[in-house]
Amino acid sequence: MRRLIRDISSVLILSGLLLVLDAGVTVVWQEPVTAAIGMIMRDNVNQRYLSYRTAPLTDNDATVTAQVAEAFGDYFGDRSRPLPMQMASEDFSDIPDALGVPYTYWGIGGTDPDTYRAAETAGTISRDIPVNHSSRFAPVVQPTLDTGTEALVTAALAWLADPAPG
Repeated sequence: MRRLIRDISSVLILSGLLLVLDAGVTVVWQEPVTAAIGMIMRDNVNQRYLSYRTAPLTDNDATVTAQVAEAFGDYFGDRSRPLPMQMASEDFSDIPDALGVPYTYWGIGGTDPDTYRAAETAGTISRDIPVNHSSRFAPVVQPTLDTGTEALVTAALAWLADPAPG
């Protein structure tokens, strides 16, 4: 019995040493290599987005946009307004473009209204209000989650709901 306990203890100690060795290899080799590969890949992606000649253009389909905008106006009322043109590159359009389907891109607010107003008053929106893809981007859960869900359902129903009789 004693021999069995010693053998099990040896296996457990060896397993623990292998785990520590694996963690050391991960920290010393795998994480830096993965980070380096990520930097290389990110640089390749960034090169595509650095020029208006190669960045994917988001070009909303006029018919789709009009139908969704009308549905948003009916549902959200004065909370719905056109999204201004932006000098940003977004990969959203890659998928519908690849499939040859029309699309529209919309946005919803996700910043606490008081925080936004304070930044607007101070003239510091670009500094104090993080945008998506920023490491500081963290929309407030409510009402952002409800608004986003309502927007998705409203847009889908603009195409899927039966027209009103009459």
